[in-house]
Order: sequence, then structure tokens, then C-alpha cells
Amino acid sequence: MNESAKATVLFSGAYRVAAEKLTEMETAIGSPTAGVTARRVPFFGPVIAGETNLITALGLRMDRGLLVGQDYEWGRPVEADEVLQVEIRVEDVFTKGTSQFGVVLTEAFDADGKLVQRQRTTFIERLGS
Repeated sequence: MNESAKATVLFSGAYRVAAEKLTEMETAIGSPTAGVTARRVPFFGPVIAGETNLITALGLRMDRGLLVGQDYEWGRPVEADEVLQVEIRVEDVFTKGTSQFGVVLTEAFDADGKLVQRQRTTFIERLGS
């Protein structure tokens, strides 16, 4: 991974939480509480910037990389068709042992500037050939 990617902003702007996507997620979950769950986790933050942009910025080799962690902090559930202000940035890239780690932070705020959701996503890549 590219250690110089630290602090790189991958996306900063408006993101609409599409009602149809919430419905799709609710249907896929299929439980009595699916509607509540879908409003808590409506998207995988790092890909709002585009999967290719994420992989390129991190310098992640997909043949050696894995998603190893996903942490959430919630301010409140989202609303259908709500427009959030989202920023996605590379929080850290570091080496530990024979692996490199990349941490991507996604933060979503409502129109009043209040935190709706914070996601911290960690990728790992084995070093070597």
C-alpha cells in the first residue's frame, strides 16, 4: 500500500441516501427489524468515492488484500432520500510485521452539521511476492 496516501481525501460532498436502496437492503435482510437495520447501515462508505479510486489511492493489490475490519459510530439512523455531507479520507497506512494496513474513515453529517454516521474501514495486504 501507499503510505503517502495518509490524509488523502477520496470524496467530499453531498450524498443522497436513496429510498430504493434502503428498500433493497431491507428486503435482503428480511427480518422483523430489517427496516431499522437498513437505516443504520445504508452504505459501505469507502466505495462512495468509487471502488477504483479507493484501490488506486491506497495502492491496494487486490490479489494480496482483504477487508479486515469495519467499525461504526452512529449519531442517528438515516432517512430515505436524505442528503448527507460525506467525507472519505485515508486515515492511516502503516506496516506491522509482514503486512500493511490501510484505514479509511467515512464521516456523514446532516444539514445541521450533526454526525449521522462514522465508519472506519481497515484493509490489510500481505507484503512480499
